[in-house]
Amino acid sequence: MNNLSLMLLLALVSGCSTFNSHKGDEFNLKPQEAITLSGSDVQLRFERVVADSRCAPGIQCLWEGVAEVELSLWSNGQSQRVTLYSTDAGTTYHKSVVVQGYRISFQKLIPEFEANTIPVAVLTLRAELVE
Repeated sequence: MNNLSLMLLLALVSGCSTFNSHKGDEFNLKPQEAITLSGSDVQLRFERVVADSRCAPGIQCLWEGVAEVELSLWSNGQSQRVTLYSTDAGTTYHKSVVVQGYRISFQKLIPEFEANTIPVAVLTLRAELVE
C-alpha cells in the first residue's frame, strides 16, 4: 500500500470517531461519561438518572411516566447543571435545552445489561447547532 492510500485510509478511519454535532448526530452516554461537542469548548457529562417512573415494556399503564436525568455542562470555565426529561408533558418537563448555541435533546434512556451486574443506564442525546 503506498503512502497516499495509507493516509486516505487513516483519514477515513479517524473521521468515523469524530462527533459531528453540527448535523444533530446522536450519541450515547453512561452515567459519569462525558463528551466534548466538536468545534466548541462545550463539554457535556451525564451525571445520573434522578428518577424513572416510565411504564415497563409489556405493561399497560394509565400514564407513560417520565424519566429525569441530570447533566453537567462546562464552557468557558463555567459549570451548569441541567435537568432533562423524557417528555415535554406539563409545564415543568423539558426534553431539550439550548446551551452555548447548541440544542441538547433527550432522545431515549435504556438499561444496558452487563454480565453479573446491575443494569447500567444508557442515555441517548442529540446535540445540534441552533440557527
